[in-house]
Amino acid sequence: MDLSILIVNWNSDKYASECIRSIYQHTRGLQFEIIVLDNASPKGNVDGLKDEFPEIDLIKSSENLGFARANNLAATKARGEFILFLNPDTKLMQPALEVMVAALRSLPEAGVLGCKLLNEDLSVQTTCIQTFPTILNQALDADALRHRWPTNPLWGTLPLVLATSEPVPVEVVSGACMLIRRDVFVQVGMFGEDYFMYAEDVDLCRVTDRAGLRNYFTASASLIHYGGGSSTPNSATIMKWRSILHYFEKHHGRSYTLLFRLVMAVVALCRLLVLSVGATLKIPAGSSAFGYSAADKWKAILHTLLNGTDECRSSEPPAAIKTSAYDQERQMGTYPTRYVIITPVRDEAANLTRTIESVARQTIRPVEWIIVNDGSTDETGSIIDEAARGFPWLRAVHRSNRGFRKPGGGVVEAFQEGYSAIQHYDWEFLVKLDGDLSFEAGYFQKCFERFEREPALGVGGGCICNLVNGKLCVEEAPSFHVRGATKIYRRACWDSLGGLWPAPGWDTIDEIKAQRLGWHTRTFGELPLTQHRPTGQADGFWRVLVKYGRANYIAGYHPLFMLCKCARRLVQRPYVVGSLGLLYGFITGYTKRVPQLDDRATIAYLRQQQLNRLFGGPSIWR
Repeated sequence: MDLSILIVNWNSDKYASECIRSIYQHTRGLQFEIIVLDNASPKGNVDGLKDEFPEIDLIKSSENLGFARANNLAATKARGEFILFLNPDTKLMQPALEVMVAALRSLPEAGVLGCKLLNEDLSVQTTCIQTFPTILNQALDADALRHRWPTNPLWGTLPLVLATSEPVPVEVVSGACMLIRRDVFVQVGMFGEDYFMYAEDVDLCRVTDRAGLRNYFTASASLIHYGGGSSTPNSATIMKWRSILHYFEKHHGRSYTLLFRLVMAVVALCRLLVLSVGATLKIPAGSSAFGYSAADKWKAILHTLLNGTDECRSSEPPAAIKTSAYDQERQMGTYPTRYVIITPVRDEAANLTRTIESVARQTIRPVEWIIVNDGSTDETGSIIDEAARGFPWLRAVHRSNRGFRKPGGGVVEAFQEGYSAIQHYDWEFLVKLDGDLSFEAGYFQKCFERFEREPALGVGGGCICNLVNGKLCVEEAPSFHVRGATKIYRRACWDSLGGLWPAPGWDTIDEIKAQRLGWHTRTFGELPLTQHRPTGQADGFWRVLVKYGRANYIAGYHPLFMLCKCARRLVQRPYVVGSLGLLYGFITGYTKRVPQLDDRATIAYLRQQQLNRLFGGPSIWR
């Protein structure tokens, strides 16, 4: 299968019918499938699409998922090598899709590819490509300026006037027609579901760019984009600006977003003043510059800017769109976060009961908890089975005893077996939890509140504490490092990671890769968990140190950084021995030719961060 064409429909079945008809008419050289996801449209007859085109795959959602979530859901059904996200209010006039697929096939380093979008009168839509949003280009954004100075780098529209048939690198392409390799889409975490509608295409382009991929535009393929096929102008304006504000906060931070709001509020007031003068002078309402619709638009923009990002969460549709029961419950705080826990355990009979009790008393319980008994020789298996009989959301998976401990790799293998046994596929967070922990009843709820406040947070978890002489002592670690005993993965981040590396160091590799892909990782210092069997206790002190050194080698640590780390370790107990263990594990990784992480980009990113740390540059440590 060459291509999966995904069309999200909301009250646009007439547009969608014309769109699908044009696809079949102008696409003959590709093996493709069409997947239409209807977002609980209250109007129209979406079933008529299936009657007219029985070959399509029609998915009918019971709620309005928004653009990002709906496309992500449809993408899970896709079988093609490439995925095309296509608006229903588009129409092909030529074999545009064949041209786009051929272009993307010729670009192995490409992220997203877009094409030329035309208005109904066949004039070019200058918004089909753009630069990443900044305060300056948003403040000066106007069709008149784009047309007057089309080659200005502020807009990024130079490729629209270039006489070339070759794909050209750009920053952002329109989500109305966006082509991407299916494996790349999954790798970068799919569309950010923290957007309801609008700006998710800009966000995806930003994520692919940060992943080291280049986005492209080809003028050799074009199609008509009617625009506004499903939303009213006012609701579209509100949703668009909510999403823009969310994008700025997610990628630029609160301070930059506040400045953006202030600047754009001034711009909105100036626009409204000019429109008011135009109305007083009785400039015709049909004028492109002084229409009443323009005034309504800028009033809506100003209102959104003044409300700010707290009220205008992009994941919440405006009142103009009927919210689903899910959305209403989520806004009221009565719909619990859906999360799945996987706990690999081996010979944890002495501590597992504490962990089970801690999870059972959580204010938000998991929809599913899978405890994987990794060949235990004590009573661990029977403890799990007994707990599963008492809690319907807890299930046991038993593995045979391999006869030895397998640090790092064994844990990941057991985790993966638990992951493959998940039955609830609509989870929002995935938790890797050790079986020797205890924690407060509100632990997970407070963790998810942290994720809610920081949409770019991909991996998080509490701080691990050990009992030393009757006192709880926090294990020291950089703030970006989340201990493997308590990893919480946001779903989009987990999808972008593509799983865990089955070797020691996996709990460093995952967060470094997440950082490289644009996610944040963070330990929540105010949320402690007590670990009743300190890390490595079952392996012995020397083996633990060697394992850590080997893990650093596997993760791709820079040798200079490792030497400095060992030198620093000389003044910590046990003196000298600790450094020798780390260094021995690291060096023997080379001498024994132990396989390293098979991800050159992540290793290069890690080493650059480590060199920045050594020489005082900006890094993930600060």
